[in-house]
Amino acid sequence: SDIQLPDTVLQASEVRGDLTTRISHMMRNLYNGYSFRALMRRNPRDWPLLKLRENPPTNCCVDTTWILQQALFGELRRVPKPLYIKSIHAHNTHSAWETLPPDMLRTAWTVHCKTMGDLARQRLGDHDLIDRLVHHRMDPRRVREHPPFLRTAFGGTDIPHASPQASPGRPKPVESLSRMSQD
Repeated sequence: SDIQLPDTVLQASEVRGDLTTRISHMMRNLYNGYSFRALMRRNPRDWPLLKLRENPPTNCCVDTTWILQQALFGELRRVPKPLYIKSIHAHNTHSAWETLPPDMLRTAWTVHCKTMGDLARQRLGDHDLIDRLVHHRMDPRRVREHPPFLRTAFGGTDIPHASPQASPGRPKPVESLSRMSQD
């Protein structure tokens, strides 16, 4: 669902299509870990596969990895109204990520990208595609949604979001991470 923030509504992205399309869309375009606060039909045997994965050394971006874990099971559809109210405060998980030194952010992002690739390889046999997607994601400035603190850690300026396969309805880059912080 969309998320109600104190001064605006954060619209969630959809992740739709077949497995290859969903993985490609996540890897090329999405940073925001909206956590898709909704009901999901899952078999109990799938629950271990949806356990939140750690991202050493900082757990930066674990929510985005979790979204991919969900997308590996099926489409994630947006409910076009806020069903979740989000408070913003200095102790949100994401707030600490904005203050990490650039070298630590780069390490955390690299681990995050590799974890995303490992998860995708478990479900999709096209390892060449996954390798290309991981390579694309390694520079967060190529990812459609990316927060300013990651952009800065990787050299400051945006680079083109070119991808061989266009994704309809892509969201704009995130301008303020604190607007989407987790409690």
